[in-house]
Amino acid sequence: MLVFAPTSSESIDTVINVFNFIAYQFRDTKGRKTLPVVIVANKVDLELPEEQFANLQRGATFAKERGIPYFETSALTEKGIDDAFTGMAERIVAWKKEMQKEPDDLFKKLKRKLQGK
Repeated sequence: MLVFAPTSSESIDTVINVFNFIAYQFRDTKGRKTLPVVIVANKVDLELPEEQFANLQRGATFAKERGIPYFETSALTEKGIDDAFTGMAERIVAWKKEMQKEPDDLFKKLKRKLQGK
């Protein structure tokens, strides 16, 4: 879970840099997704000036372009907190299932066919 505060452009820059580092370090040559990640904007209870609202939009756009779930939350009001953690849990479950798939499934199926099973 990568969390940023839209009140700081450094915060969204850090989330983007960390995501890019993770995506590179844990890339998978078998076409599977990298580690499960969601991006969370916190402090959405605040009224944001235009330049800070741009940080919020930047985070949402970054997540959308990469197919990453994006959530807006407020630790103060607890808005969106459950959704963000549920979304993260769902990503972990889906990722675990994907990682359990064996790359040689096709060969196992072919072998069973040849053995008449």
